[in-house]
Amino acid sequence: MATIQRFFTRRLLLAAVVTVGPCYAWCCCPDSTTSAESTREYRSIYTNVDYRMSVDLPEGMVGVGTPAPAPNHGFVARVPGAARSCLSVEVYYVNPDDSARRHRFVRRHPSHRASEVLDHLPTAHTVSSSKETCDGTRSTRIRETLFALTSDRIEGGFAVEEVEYRILLDADGMEYAAARKTLIKVAESFRRLPARK
Repeated sequence: MATIQRFFTRRLLLAAVVTVGPCYAWCCCPDSTTSAESTREYRSIYTNVDYRMSVDLPEGMVGVGTPAPAPNHGFVARVPGAARSCLSVEVYYVNPDDSARRHRFVRRHPSHRASEVLDHLPTAHTVSSSKETCDGTRSTRIRETLFALTSDRIEGGFAVEEVEYRILLDADGMEYAAARKTLIKVAESFRRLPARK
């Protein structure tokens, strides 16, 4: 559980960095020694009814997230066939104080390819790279992020319960081309679920 909590804490820090400055690196993939009792695994499909979204997990991908009653903010998974690369799917409510800044970010970094747009939502697309040492090996890391915002209604000129969706690839430079194919498959499968009645 501690490994997964550390991962999501790091991702929350990244969320702040993505919107205001350069990305700082770390080893991203989940610890293979994490026990089954402290995690929840996802195969084939990940559905989050709280945040109304789902994605398909390609063959061989196993998503790891926190078990109930912990908040369900997504999962992280190693990319099949790319041992030093991982992908995460994350979802959070947007703090109303941050909404305008996040919308500016999406407008400044629009995704121009249909395969990089999350279910017809306005989607930002960023790619960054850095040199770092991960597991004792010096390498180039490439991070690609798809970031979308949505809300079901506007009240008093403001979005109510605005949600941000992120799909992040953190890839070893030598594995990036293959790992990116997995990012695109997951992004193309992203679906926003209908509102509960």
